[in-house]
Amino acid sequence: MQESVSAAKYHLDSLQTAHLAELGALRAARASATAEEFETEQERMAEWASRIRATTQEAAALQAQQQMAQAHLKALQAMISSTAGQVRSREAVLYGVLRQAEEYEAAALNAQQPEEAAAAAPRPAFQEDTEEAMLKQRLWQLTASCDKLVDEACFKLISLAMYECRFLLV
Repeated sequence: MQESVSAAKYHLDSLQTAHLAELGALRAARASATAEEFETEQERMAEWASRIRATTQEAAALQAQQQMAQAHLKALQAMISSTAGQVRSREAVLYGVLRQAEEYEAAALNAQQPEEAAAAAPRPAFQEDTEEAMLKQRLWQLTASCDKLVDEACFKLISLAMYECRFLLV
């Protein structure tokens, strides 16, 4: 009987040892799984933090670009306003020069005498022709300058529109 009790004790001890070994293995597996899960979760959190940082930087860059675009827009509007003022003032000068040319032409027509008197007396047209040529040259210069200003204003408006469309498409 004592042998059976000893055998039973031995059997119980071996079962307890096996149980403890199994329990230890389960605890180790749980600790390993928890550690892996913790590492995976840390990696996901780090990835999310990285994405958030990148998105924040992109948003800041886009905001800076938008502010820069608005500043460019204001500058271009000021340039357009200034150019329009220059065009108007040059247009006024052109109209003044045109009026002077018309007055000179009218004076030249009034100064013409009938053909017999014109043949008898030489006409001092050289001075009038020189002034008229100078006025025509100045009128041509102002017209070219005005055309250039209008072309620049149109180009700036088109450039501005294309620049703004680029931000609208983004």
